[in-house]
Amino acid sequence: MHGQEATTPLPEAMASAVFIEMHDAMGQWVAQAVFLDWYRRPVPAVGDTVCFDAEQGPREGRKVIGRVETRQFEIQRDELGETSSWVRLELLEIPSPLPRTVPRRSTPENTRFTAN
Repeated sequence: MHGQEATTPLPEAMASAVFIEMHDAMGQWVAQAVFLDWYRRPVPAVGDTVCFDAEQGPREGRKVIGRVETRQFEIQRDELGETSSWVRLELLEIPSPLPRTVPRRSTPENTRFTAN
């Protein structure tokens, strides 16, 4: 696709739930989270920046930011035959852009930053 921007078809970019796993630059696992209510929202593409609250791992309970390195889609069926689309995102941690001396409340709570 020389000279054209690559895009993901909408059905492929949507998911029911998202599992995020983040590693640092040394390849060590630092955080993960699961979002079970991802319906009708696009899934971040490879290269996108994602900010989330770590649910497990060494950064548990902290807001972390990372760049999507890979994403894998999987269709699952429950016991009633209903289908759901899961996506697994693997992220590379990006060090926080704010120095530790700046209080968190100095940034509005709903503000999100992205490198895109």
